[in-house]
Amino acid sequence: MNDIATADRSAIMESVLVKGDLSKLTPQERNDYYMATCRSLGLNYLTRPFEYIVLNGKTQLYPKRETTDQLRQLRGVSIEEVDRKIVEGIIIVTVRATDKDGRTDVDYGAVPMPTGAPEVRSNAMMKAMTKAKRRVTLSIVGLGWMDESEVETVASARPAPELTKELEDLPPDEGEPKDQIEINMEAAAQKGMKNLEAVWRDMDNADRKRLQPHLAKYKALATQADEAK
Repeated sequence: MNDIATADRSAIMESVLVKGDLSKLTPQERNDYYMATCRSLGLNYLTRPFEYIVLNGKTQLYPKRETTDQLRQLRGVSIEEVDRKIVEGIIIVTVRATDKDGRTDVDYGAVPMPTGAPEVRSNAMMKAMTKAKRRVTLSIVGLGWMDESEVETVASARPAPELTKELEDLPPDEGEPKDQIEINMEAAAQKGMKNLEAVWRDMDNADRKRLQPHLAKYKALATQADEAK
């Protein structure tokens, strides 16, 4: 029975890490994954920088405005407008991002030009600029997510407020002390999946049982570390 349960959990974790589907995680595991994702990027999870969305049948995280705002501050990213034009009724704003190391990236935001009052048209201009800034921010920091404004345009996407509500159960702070086993797990995860698996393999059953509910967040950290190599 335990072997079957272990196999089931392994299949679920594969679904999370390979397919990006969070739907089969428990609420605690989803919260752990959420916090691990935030920590790996240096984001403050208390600001709820991500929300859940169902896209193409898979439950995923998507970044909100708070994500790109914090990432620009953390990575020292500055943005300048390169071009603005209207082509066949589409507003296209092109921007360039430069990080603190001097790396640059260029991206654009496009929205339809509405008819109506000048205020309506000016709001569309600002929306195109906002979309461009968020897209280039995610691009220059190496994240392949759709930003919040793009999600709105995908017909197959739907918000998952019932899962977002789970975020109310996130702990109020991260100040609780960690024991040595937790420190070892986090350190191993930051070196990649192979290191994490080695530490997990050498751990006694009692510690494994205690840390099992938090395994998703360590695997998320390890995956992020492997992808950064």
